[in-house]
Amino acid sequence: MRLRTYAIALAAATFPVLIFVAALLMRVADDERHALETSARIQVERLARNLDREIYGQIKAVEVLAGSDALRHDDFAGFYEDAARFDRADPLWHCVTLADASTKRTLFTTQRPFGTELPVPERLDGFDEAVQSRAPVVTGLSGGDPLTGKPLIAVRVPILRGGETRYVLTAYVNPDWIADVLRESGLPPNWRGAIIDRHGRFIARSSDAAPPAGSPARPPLRSAIRTMVGGLRPPDGASDYSAYYTSALTGWSVNLELPESALEAPLERSFWAMVALGIATLAVSGFVIFLFFRMSAQQRLTEARAQQSMRLQALGRLTGGVAHDFNNLLAVIIGNAEIARANVDGTTARRLDAVLRAAARAENLTRQLLTFSRRQPVKPVVIDLRKRLPKLLEMLRPSLPPDIVIGLEVDPALWPVEIDPGELEIALINIAANARDAMPQGGRLDIAARNVTCDERSGPGTLVGDFVLISIADSGHGMPREVIERAFEPFFTTKEVGRGTGLGLSQVYGFAQQGGGTAVLKSSLDVGTTVLVYLRRSTKTPADADAAAHAGARAHPQRRLLLVEDDADVAETTVAMLTELGYAVQRADRGQRALDLIASGKAAPELVLTDIVMPDGMSGVELARRLRAARPGLPVVLMTAHDSGIAASRDEFPVLRKPFKRAELAAMLEGALAAAARRNLKIVEGNAG
Repeated sequence: MRLRTYAIALAAATFPVLIFVAALLMRVADDERHALETSARIQVERLARNLDREIYGQIKAVEVLAGSDALRHDDFAGFYEDAARFDRADPLWHCVTLADASTKRTLFTTQRPFGTELPVPERLDGFDEAVQSRAPVVTGLSGGDPLTGKPLIAVRVPILRGGETRYVLTAYVNPDWIADVLRESGLPPNWRGAIIDRHGRFIARSSDAAPPAGSPARPPLRSAIRTMVGGLRPPDGASDYSAYYTSALTGWSVNLELPESALEAPLERSFWAMVALGIATLAVSGFVIFLFFRMSAQQRLTEARAQQSMRLQALGRLTGGVAHDFNNLLAVIIGNAEIARANVDGTTARRLDAVLRAAARAENLTRQLLTFSRRQPVKPVVIDLRKRLPKLLEMLRPSLPPDIVIGLEVDPALWPVEIDPGELEIALINIAANARDAMPQGGRLDIAARNVTCDERSGPGTLVGDFVLISIADSGHGMPREVIERAFEPFFTTKEVGRGTGLGLSQVYGFAQQGGGTAVLKSSLDVGTTVLVYLRRSTKTPADADAAAHAGARAHPQRRLLLVEDDADVAETTVAMLTELGYAVQRADRGQRALDLIASGKAAPELVLTDIVMPDGMSGVELARRLRAARPGLPVVLMTAHDSGIAASRDEFPVLRKPFKRAELAAMLEGALAAAARRNLKIVEGNAG
């Protein structure tokens, strides 16, 4: 179908162009042919005029001789001397004769001494015409030497006495000079010229291979001469074209023969030019259409990626909201289960432990959902993957079968990235778990990290800039296209029930998005799958990866704490945990209520613990900032079930992720009190100084 579409588009693009080019080339060919025909007519007319000019000169020479005084006085001996002198002066003349007009008897010829008895010629071409017309006559080759019969051209001039023709003066001219005129006319090499007399005999030919002078012309040629005074046409039965021009002075015809190839050459050139241009047009059009289809395919791919990204974002918003509400429920479950567990033992304790383990698994699921939706509270630090990846590889080895070979290749000049190390660990575990399931008979898992610079064309999606690319490639059974398109969607899985939640790759996608990049899947059936994780380059200095985690400690008894939480169940559970930790707790159900309690003196907290999402429009972040402005030394801890609204305040206030355990709550509060104490000490020391 794609090939057919391509062919139709190519034909639609090239057909009008080819039609236009063909019409243009035919017009050019017709113009060239017409120009050639015009040139032939001009050539033949010019040649005829040149020949007439030469013949006219011969006639005038004979007329000059006819005006001799000796001839006017019938002094034939004296006139003989004049004629012989003229004959010797003109190299073209063969001889001069004087004949009686009535008897046709030759009175003398310069070929014989004067007084020699000469016979009466049997036939004198043009003689009677000259006598009767009383005008000069130029014969063809039929008018030969009266003594030898050699084919010559006779220029006959009548001499009048009393209005009647008394004598006929004839100069016999050698026809070779006419052949010279023809050869010197400058005809193109493949053109052939001929001079044909009034009787249809050749006087001269430009071709050396032509029949000799005096040979009769072909009947079709003689017929064409009779029917056309001038023009261009192929004689009947001939493949060449001929141009004719008949002289009114002599009755001779000038004939130019053009080979058929000369007239067909423009058409042939146009044909081959059309073929070449057609091929070029097809090539250019094909290339342009190929680029168009390629750009269209790229555009469709970009649109598909954008739609996929929007679909994932929509799913992220949906799952983020669900996970947030579920985390609030888990906070109540875990908090109350921990409180109850501390006061019971035996069977009840074991059952509460089972509840806590199930809640922990539920907490992990919501954590993956929040990571996908990019609402998971993260603690990004600048890390050096050159040091981190080998340690993570050692962590992965025990979780993979021994028949899976793991390879690691890290660019020595790898850039640092700013990410949550825990999320990176979870992402690699999720990818490795999928790779393990795709290689039940063993195989290879290759992890590589290198620097890449993306632009609008080379980067995936809309990524532009410097990134660290982590690729994890397995040699498993691969994925079909329909699976690749949905692999990052939460809860989508191809595994049987009980073997997967469908949240592994969605967590990878969310982690990459939180790292300023994206995740891309490439897979081929029976070849393997490669997960490409792009993380934006950081220009900061990597932190110490081996820094010890802070352990929670029990808060100092009787610290006053203000809890700001709108959910009654979460608030009740949190108050119980805080009370066990030794805090004296007051509660406000919204931010403005907390400000009013502090302003009125009804609450004098040493520490504030507030949820971020509030129903009255004032978020926990805004409340914390207003408290810091009013009481700079008052520590505030934020708690949230997702990352919404704290991206810009993560460095301002400590954040506790819901659901949390009592130890996590104690450690976070103690850390906030210790940090506030250090800040207050610096302020006092500064004032003392």
